[in-house]
Amino acid sequence: MKIQDFAARLNDLIDEALEADLTSDKKRHGIRAFCRSGARGRALHAEATMPNSFTDAELRMLEQLDERLRLVVTLVNDITPVRVIETHRTLARQAALLKSGATKVAGGKHNTLPSLAIDMIPEAAMSGGAIQWSNAMEFGHFAGLVRGVAHCMQVPVRWGGDWDRDFDLDDNRFDDLVHFEIDEPLPTKG
Repeated sequence: MKIQDFAARLNDLIDEALEADLTSDKKRHGIRAFCRSGARGRALHAEATMPNSFTDAELRMLEQLDERLRLVVTLVNDITPVRVIETHRTLARQAALLKSGATKVAGGKHNTLPSLAIDMIPEAAMSGGAIQWSNAMEFGHFAGLVRGVAHCMQVPVRWGGDWDRDFDLDDNRFDDLVHFEIDEPLPTKG
């Protein structure tokens, strides 16, 4: 399926899902307009406040996130509840994660400020306060939602479950199913 077909189908699915939520006309029309109007929708949505479903700690992390990615996360959270694990991280934390094998890079998009990466999951992947790592299908569905919303917003996003963006999940050498990042080169220091 081509990404344009995927985005069109995502718009249809969003419409269908939101039609069931008759108590939220404002949300339904806001999401439709947002996905269909590109830059104008991004500017309108940027004026909105973050949803109340984020914890105070998550809101602090989101403040450290690149604005484009923050808007994607906010809209995704309007569709399905999101739990934020991490945005910006220090080089010392990155080194510790590298040593433990939890990451494969010494410095990356989490280390920029604002952060160009976020680790997040759908709330549905939580049980008893713990992430249910065995539910790979849930992570894949969530990644499709995130990538589709990002595409509607014209924000280039790469998922850690499909690093080369070829939709073949079996060719990954390192799965980071909670990781989403702006798909652009790291800014150079100069």
